[in-house]
Amino acid sequence: MLNLNGYIAVTHDEARQLVSAVDNLATLAKQRGYSLSPGVRAIRNTLADILTGADASSPVAEDRSALELAAQGTAWITTTEAAHRLSITPNGVRDLCRRGRLYAVKLKSGYAVAADSLDEYVNERKDR
Repeated sequence: MLNLNGYIAVTHDEARQLVSAVDNLATLAKQRGYSLSPGVRAIRNTLADILTGADASSPVAEDRSALELAAQGTAWITTTEAAHRLSITPNGVRDLCRRGRLYAVKLKSGYAVAADSLDEYVNERKDR
C-alpha cells in the first residue's frame, strides 16, 4: 500500500484481498441482521471495478515499478498541490511532467509529482 498525499495506491493483489475481506464482512453482517454502510459498499465496488478494468479514471499506478519506487521513501504530491506551490494551473504542472521538467508517476487520473523534484524545480527558478 502506498500513500500518495490524498490517494492510497494498492497493488492488484492487495485490492483483491480487500474486496474479499469486505465480502466476508458483508456476509457476517447479513447473518447478524446488519448491512455494510453505503460508503464501505462503494469502496468495495470501486475496487472490484478497478480490478475488472471497468473504471479507467481511478488513481491506480500503471506499473508496479512506480509503486516500488514510491515505497522506497519518495514523497509524492498531487498536481493540484504542485500547481499551488508553483502558482500555475494543474494543466501547467501536467505539461511540466510530460516534458520531463518534473519527475512524476503517471496515474490513470493524472500524475503524482515527486516532492523533491518539485523542490529542485522551484530552486532552479529562484536561481534564474
